[in-house]
Amino acid sequence: MIKQYFIWVVVFIFSLFAVGCSTDNESNDLLENNDEPVAEDVSTPIEVPDDPNAVRIWTPSPNLLIGDQMITVEWPTSFAYPQFEAVETRICCLEPLATPDYFEVYQSDNLHGNYIKVGTINEWHSGLAVCHISHLTNQKVYYFYVKALKDGFSSTISDTIMSVPNRLPSQNVLFSKDAEFVQAVISPGKDRVAYVDHYYTWYDQFERMASTIFISDMNGKNPEKIEINSYSPDWSPDGKTIVFHTDKGEINTGNGMASQIAVYDCQSKTIKKLTNDHYSKYEPVFSKTGDKILCMLIDDEQRENYYLLIDSKTGASRTILDWKANNLTYWGYSERGAWIDDDRFLFHAKNENYIYGIYEYSVDTEQLKLVMDTPYNDCSPLISPDEKYLLFISDRSGYEQLWLYNFNSEKLKQLTSFSYKDTNYISNANRLGWIDNNTVYFNPNRNKVVTIQID
Repeated sequence: MIKQYFIWVVVFIFSLFAVGCSTDNESNDLLENNDEPVAEDVSTPIEVPDDPNAVRIWTPSPNLLIGDQMITVEWPTSFAYPQFEAVETRICCLEPLATPDYFEVYQSDNLHGNYIKVGTINEWHSGLAVCHISHLTNQKVYYFYVKALKDGFSSTISDTIMSVPNRLPSQNVLFSKDAEFVQAVISPGKDRVAYVDHYYTWYDQFERMASTIFISDMNGKNPEKIEINSYSPDWSPDGKTIVFHTDKGEINTGNGMASQIAVYDCQSKTIKKLTNDHYSKYEPVFSKTGDKILCMLIDDEQRENYYLLIDSKTGASRTILDWKANNLTYWGYSERGAWIDDDRFLFHAKNENYIYGIYEYSVDTEQLKLVMDTPYNDCSPLISPDEKYLLFISDRSGYEQLWLYNFNSEKLKQLTSFSYKDTNYISNANRLGWIDNNTVYFNPNRNKVVTIQID
């Protein structure tokens, strides 16, 4: 995750391009950046001058971009924000920080192994430094950190991050709209998409706006409004029903607003609420056979969290997996369960070290086990239909990216390579999905759904 050293910033923008990956040894494998195009700045950055009271230099936050037999290390080199006319902007730091004079990049093929210096960066432009490292081995794991240095100050070292070079898979647009939307999920028949329009607007006596679930054809035609003040749609396995959570008509009692689980019958065009209580419930998902619905339940009064298991026909429900009893922390954001079969499901949660880990839970045996235990934040797990791959989001390369784990080979593959300068991004609020055993989809920004071939 990106470290934040300021309380608030109006906006900060880091633009592309930095030069000067100089080294102590000409025989190392660095790629010069002389032919790199310069992106046009969209704003005039103002670099914050050093505070004379600074007691240390700030710590870099690197991000790794992958390519065929190469990795690019990038990181912001200053606090910067765009200059707006007639607007006074300030940055309030937790403590006075000085800007480093130069940076060193270190690499290893073992997390706890010997790290060698592979580059020194002493020139950069527009607030972003870049160092290219080539002649690497595809599908091999490499670890990196960046050291910041300044005369008269102790050096600081970034978190150690990792990546796996490979030829970056291409992305193909599956669904797009002019309007912004999120939480898009493709129907089992691959012919329709359900999504949430956060800015749906209508008029009665006044102008109204609310997050609203829609269904449409894959070409964007024939949109059908399902319900306002509703979120997180999920298709039943037969494609005839959509489950979602809604707070339409609910009142905030001071302990948070309740939300209910409801289903929409695509044939009769009717909505049926399966719950009606004062608890907050989020992120419902159908089981593999469609007879059960799993969702998060938050008891705001007791500050306790559970998963709720609901009978999709009768609405009968029971709580499972007490988070507090299992030393799990609910962070309040997209802890969506993902069924493996009709008994087991995957989910992410923060552990005692406040790091996201991936867990598996059995409804029948009530057994909980940690599937992926790393020093990085791994979240939004989704197993492939043939159960050979695990798709998930991780910040192990610095920035949140889409990753794939092969259960047979026990190897990792980075599927996306979003840069600090990109307008596209991915987060654990994104809805991930499998088209088939070789194709995944996700919603990288707010106006399209793209697919990636994993092989």
